[in-house]
Amino acid sequence: MKQQLCKKWTLDKTTCRLISRTETLELEQKQVVALTLLSGNAGNVTKKSDILDAVWPDTVVSEDAIYVLINSLRNILNDNVRNPEYIKTISGKGYLWLKPVIGKRQRVLGYEVRRLGIFCMMVVVACAAYYEKVSGLYSSEKNHELPYQVKQDLIKARYLLANHPGSETEALSLLKSADALEPNNASILESLVSVLFIKSIHGGLTRSDHKIAFNHTLKKLQNLLPDNKVAHLYKARSLFLFERDHILADKHFQHSLKTANSHSHYGQFLLAHRQFKLALQHINQYQLLDPSGYSSESVAWVYLMSGNFAQAFKELDKLKQYSKGSYYYHVCLQALYEEMGDEIKSFDELIWLMKRGGYTDADIAAISTNFTKTGLKGAYTWLLRVDQKRLSIGQYSPPMSLARYAVSAGDPKLAISYLQQAVAQQQPSVMWVATDPKFNAIHNEPDFISLLKTLNLSI
Repeated sequence: MKQQLCKKWTLDKTTCRLISRTETLELEQKQVVALTLLSGNAGNVTKKSDILDAVWPDTVVSEDAIYVLINSLRNILNDNVRNPEYIKTISGKGYLWLKPVIGKRQRVLGYEVRRLGIFCMMVVVACAAYYEKVSGLYSSEKNHELPYQVKQDLIKARYLLANHPGSETEALSLLKSADALEPNNASILESLVSVLFIKSIHGGLTRSDHKIAFNHTLKKLQNLLPDNKVAHLYKARSLFLFERDHILADKHFQHSLKTANSHSHYGQFLLAHRQFKLALQHINQYQLLDPSGYSSESVAWVYLMSGNFAQAFKELDKLKQYSKGSYYYHVCLQALYEEMGDEIKSFDELIWLMKRGGYTDADIAAISTNFTKTGLKGAYTWLLRVDQKRLSIGQYSPPMSLARYAVSAGDPKLAISYLQQAVAQQQPSVMWVATDPKFNAIHNEPDFISLLKTLNLSI
């Protein structure tokens, strides 16, 4: 069933896709339901209670879940919350679909237009408040009233970090300006620590400079508030990923526990150490605290890595109606089918991910030829030795992705060589190499065992 949402977009409810003349976007089931509800009520305010009833009919969730859902739709539609083209927040009431649905007349509310600036500012403030509550990156300590410009810079930086991945450079600039005017403010320092940590991992040529700035800012925050949970969390993550001091990292993780964010990261830390039962407890706690946690594949990943494939599949099956258009859902499903030995289904998922990642029909035809000849081994051989695009298909980025391709292609020495490069580059994903079933085939290789010792990991 297809529905014309507006002149540009058509919603295909059967395939969960949003289609225009130039692109096709995959949607989750709950996003389809929300879009159908909003557009079907064009010209009128759709109440939050109606969204809850339609999207989560048999589940009790808070209004925070609505914020997550609406923000995801805005990101997909490239909608600007300050000057919305599709979805407008009506403070205290709900949301308004601004585009006229084909064949229907839309009533324009004059008073809403006049008050657009006020409403948009309230949206930004609401998003910032939501980010504080859900992610747990920011403390609850009360500081003195911040100057107006500092407060605006802080709010905007938090909003960017919460809703626009890849905007870390802009957020960092705003936070540095705020810190220059208000040094030693806990909220600003917490925000700086979080964005500098991201830049320390993904900062390219500037990674080392950002890592120095991160350590300096973290130390300032620790001196200001020794028991600050944000400081403990990022100290733990730094000790784990950069310094590989896992004993001390564990202590800081435990001091950080309170929010969904801290339980999520501690669960991943425990997973790296193959403490599957305890990791599952903390990831379950994360899902209870985060309204978007239900749609996370985290629990399935724990079962997958522990070798309990049947339970992993059950967990993914729970998410099917909500996540079949989700990138990470298909990443997990592809890995699960591979570990279960169902190469055809695993390859089908791999093709889905390749199309989503931007590979051409010619690429798909080429890798399909290899698969027809030698199965998944042939497909991974093509990705390892022929493909030059190295697009994201759920296998991490090089050199880690190349290590995964190499071990699946049957070249253990090359796989270990790429893993050694990943260790040297401090690529975060290498910290789960002892748990990842992808590398089970090389567990007894002397160089692999030596690599684990370097990382302070064991099997």
